[in-house]
Formats: sequence, C-alpha cells, structure tokens
Amino acid sequence: MPYTVTELITSSYNLSTIVSVGLETVTGDQLSEGLKFLNFILSDIALDFKKIPYYSDYSFTAVIGQEKYFIPGLLEPETCVFFLSSVRYPLVYQYRKPYFGEARAENINSLPYAWHTERVLGGTDLYVYFAPSQQYPLVIRGRFLLESVALNQDLSSTFELFFIDYLRHYLAKYICEAYDISLPQRVSDELERFDSKIAEMTNYDLSMQKLSSLQNRW
Repeated sequence: MPYTVTELITSSYNLSTIVSVGLETVTGDQLSEGLKFLNFILSDIALDFKKIPYYSDYSFTAVIGQEKYFIPGLLEPETCVFFLSSVRYPLVYQYRKPYFGEARAENINSLPYAWHTERVLGGTDLYVYFAPSQQYPLVIRGRFLLESVALNQDLSSTFELFFIDYLRHYLAKYICEAYDISLPQRVSDELERFDSKIAEMTNYDLSMQKLSSLQNRW
C-alpha cells in the first residue's frame, strides 16, 4: 500500500500535537517546512550508521593502472572483492597510515590485494593496491547515504513500513524542537524503542579468526 511523503509529514505534525487530527489541516507552508526537516533527518542519519538498516552492493569495473575510484553515496564500506575467471577474491583492508605511509613498490600493475577508503563530498574514494593489471569486476558492500525525497513520493517503494514509522516519529521530534515545544512522552518512548531495535538489526560482524602463535608464518 503506497505511503507518501506528504502523508508522513502530515502524520508527524499530528504526532507533535501542533496540528490536531480531524480538526486542523497541515498548511502548504508546513508541508514545505516538514519536507525540509525530513531531508535534514535523512542526511543526519548518515552521522550514525546504526540508524541505516540497509546494506547495498556497488559494482564497477577496474581501470588498468588506476588506483583511486569514487563510490557515490558510500558511507560505511564493509567488504571489497574482485572477480577473476568467475572466482571471487577478497581484498585486505588497510588503515590510512599503513596504506599511505609504509614502504611499497609503485608503478606496478598486478592483482589488487589491499584496499583503503576515505570519505569525500558525496561519497567515498576507494584506493586499491596494486593498481589493476586487467579490467577486473569489483564489488564493494556497505551502507549508503539515504537519498532526499519529494512531496507525494511513494516511500513504500524505498523503505519498509517500520522505517517509515521511525521517520514519522523522528520528524515529529524535529518539528517539536523547531517550534520549541515538548515532544509528547509516548512519541519520545516510541522513538527510543525504534532507535534501540534498529541498532540491534545492524550490529557489526564480530566474527573472529584465531591465529596460533605456533603457526609457521613463512
């Protein structure tokens, strides 16, 4: 069943108690203001990855000799792999200092084995080493920015109902803060419940690999 941005904004004003259900109508100015607030929220959620319950894949083809690639909208990368003859090979993540600061051979095109990412405006820059020697297909998986929405847009084609309901309560809080009034306790309690449940859904992969100190490394 479709659920539009306009419906969400109207319901949020009702939850905030600024507009009474059945007695008052949300004005055009309030709809415009609510839309602005909602898009602020979708952007603010990027500051806390745990509030984004959705993971996506971004596929692209490596360019021979090219180390850096821009991944639009990528917030939190988790894995990066490349394919060779229908076999998937993982790349090993390196932090900033070892990737950019340790000694290594340059100007060599070969099988990539390491990757690093840096947040930039609008997305993330992905670095791979070695620079690819072929046009390998690569796939990076992670969490991405939530896109801005427009009035009358159908949210049910983008988000599940629980997340729409979460945004509805989140927007009510935003509206109350803008109007300098107290958020109704029942709305505050429900928003807290949503935050907790969504965080549980998106826990990090805490799996470990044990290495023996007696293992032959050479």
